[in-house]
Parts: sequence; structure tokens; C-alpha cells
Amino acid sequence: MLNKMLDNRHEASIRRFAKASSAAETRELWLEAFEQGNIPGGYWAVLTHPATDRPLVEEAFGQVHILSHMVGSSNRIDIARLRTLERDLGERDEKISRQQTRLSESARERAGLLRKVEGLEMEVRRREATERTAAELISGAVTAATLLQRLDTQMAHSSTLAARVAELESQVEKARKFAAALNKQNDQLQREVIALESELRIDDADEPAAKVEHDLLGVTVLYVGGRPGLIDQLKAAVTRRGGTLLSHDGGIEENLAALPGLISRADATFFPMDCISHSAVGHIKKYCRDGHKSFTPLRTASVASFIAAIGHRDIRHSPQLAQV
Repeated sequence: MLNKMLDNRHEASIRRFAKASSAAETRELWLEAFEQGNIPGGYWAVLTHPATDRPLVEEAFGQVHILSHMVGSSNRIDIARLRTLERDLGERDEKISRQQTRLSESARERAGLLRKVEGLEMEVRRREATERTAAELISGAVTAATLLQRLDTQMAHSSTLAARVAELESQVEKARKFAAALNKQNDQLQREVIALESELRIDDADEPAAKVEHDLLGVTVLYVGGRPGLIDQLKAAVTRRGGTLLSHDGGIEENLAALPGLISRADATFFPMDCISHSAVGHIKKYCRDGHKSFTPLRTASVASFIAAIGHRDIRHSPQLAQV
């Protein structure tokens, strides 16, 4: 029953290996599967292939064994970073909350003080003008020209006060926009933490294997730019979801002329905004729009941003997604 279950699960890999007629050809297919990140299917196919000999079994086992050590070490480091990120995120939430409270209180106090100052100034000026006008009327010294001049002075003062009010309102609006931007960034970080925590939970021996929420079966994903050291982790994440990951370095070593072909093969394209050239971004947007393909700019070149992005339910159908 176990053998049948594994045969069914890795049927595609077994069919691919069936064309090999010798141990050398089987080894080439295994190395190709290993390079593409299709470790489980390729491993089962090479172990059950009739042409596989003892040295090939030992070689494949050694590669998988070394890879398990590397993945375990990487996951432990990522878990430590995740916990640090969660702590920093909590501190940032508290800081944002305190800033919002202070901004709101400051805005209310400033508006109240401004109204109070304006009221007092207007009252003082009104009384002074009334007293002065009354005295001048009694003495007969006031004229129409004098009254018009005083009216102009009051109107100029009103304009000055209005300009001050507009400036204060502008400052309050800027503070509100800044708080909204912090809230948006906070929401993005929370989504990334949740996605990364779900991804890393599979390495916890005390918990059952994490269930992949969004199935990418049949989806081909293209990742352009980023850091070369993270590509293997991104491939593993997509493979666990049943998808295929294509990658391009954004023109550092690989030719940008290869992008149209890769984009035509992909259902969705992702690129990190902090680790890609402007030229590569322009090419991606043009080719994706010409081919009616979706493209998604990521907030940063991190595993967390990518995992949060591929969790989107409609990555094959949206012409362009918001920045993740």
C-alpha cells in the first residue's frame, strides 16, 4: 500500500524517468530533478528505477542527506529570525499606537488652542476698536477714510489667521498620511510573518506537517531579480505547493532577451522592488501587458514576501496585483 501510494503521488516523475535505459541516463534525470527542486519525486523515481545501481543509490541518498542538514539549519536560523521579527513587530505596533494617540491628542489640543486664541484676539480687537471708535466719535476726529483703513487692517489680520489655520491643517493631514503608511507597512509585515510562520512550522517536530492553504498545482511562476542565495528556497516553497518556479537574475549575468520567453511560459511573474534594475522592471511590465500576464512587485527580496504573495488565490487571473 505504501509503495502504491508513493507511485501515485510521484507518477509524473516516474513517467519522466521511464525513458532512461541505463544507470547513466537515470543519473542525468536525477541530477536534473535535483537542480529543479523536484527532490521527492526524483528521489522515489531513481530508487525504484530498474536501471539504478548501488553507486547511484548511494549518491542520491548522500545528496538528499546533505540537503536535509542544510534545510534544517536554514529553518532553525529562519525560525530565530521569525521570532525576532515578531518581537520587533510587536514593539512597532505599540510605537505606532502611541504615535497615533499622540498625534490625535496633539491635533485636538492644537485645534482647541487655535480656536481659543482666535476668539480671544478677535474679542480684544473688537473691544479696542469699539472703544477707540467711540472715543473718536465723541471727539469728532474719526473719518470714513480712517474706518476703511481699519477695516482693511482687520481683513489682512483675518487672512493671516486663515493662512495659519491652513498650515496647521496641512501638518495634521501629513501626520495622518504618515500614520496610514505605517499601518499599511505593519499589515504587510504581519502577512509576511504569518506566511513565513506557516512555512517554517513543517520543521517543528512537535507539530503535524503544515497544510498548504493555496494549491499551485499546474501554475508556473517566474521570479526575476532578487538574491541568488534565496532561489533554492523559493523553488522549494513553490514545489511544495505543486507549482514550478522559473528564475532570471534581472540582467546581472543572464541576458534580458531571455525574459519574453520565460514570461510566455509563466502564469505569473514576481519581482522584488529593492533588488532589481529599472530596465528589468520596464521589460517585465511591457512583456506581461503584451501577453496579458499577471505581474506582482514585491516589497522586498525576502522569502517571507514571496510566500505571502504566492498565497494569493488569483495569481493567474489578475492582470496586475497590488504591491505585496
